[in-house]
Amino acid sequence: MVLKGTVVKFCTTLPGPAIGDYNLIAHDKRVDDLFELLSAYGKGSRYFNLDEVLIAGTNTDPMHEYDRLTGNLALTIHGRKILDQITNPKTREEAYRTINKELKALVESIIRALSRQFIFGNFSSQSRRFIADLSPFYKLEDKNLGVNHY
Repeated sequence: MVLKGTVVKFCTTLPGPAIGDYNLIAHDKRVDDLFELLSAYGKGSRYFNLDEVLIAGTNTDPMHEYDRLTGNLALTIHGRKILDQITNPKTREEAYRTINKELKALVESIIRALSRQFIFGNFSSQSRRFIADLSPFYKLEDKNLGVNHY
């Protein structure tokens, strides 16, 4: 994973509320999956349909990978019972709402960790000039993960 390796190379353990950020970025399997998805999407999505026709389907479909990621996340958090909820028409909508909230919280926690690393870590002395742009993310509290509307 080139993307993740590049990011981790610049990360460091930070004090205070950011103490767990390095472990999240460097060692969380869910983060690995998300970086893998972003990397594949960055490589193949722009010309995905053209490549499918010309190269006879050699690319991975980013939407399929997104579905796989959300499914794996749901199974990690809820176990097999989430499959029952998704297949039941009475509980399907609530199950998807829960999964989407959890995925959003995961993405927000990664963005928060990367924002803290970018501002306070080893990236560059120039990175502090983006502090105002990153403020909504590096200040994001755990209790607000997954509930913001963008």
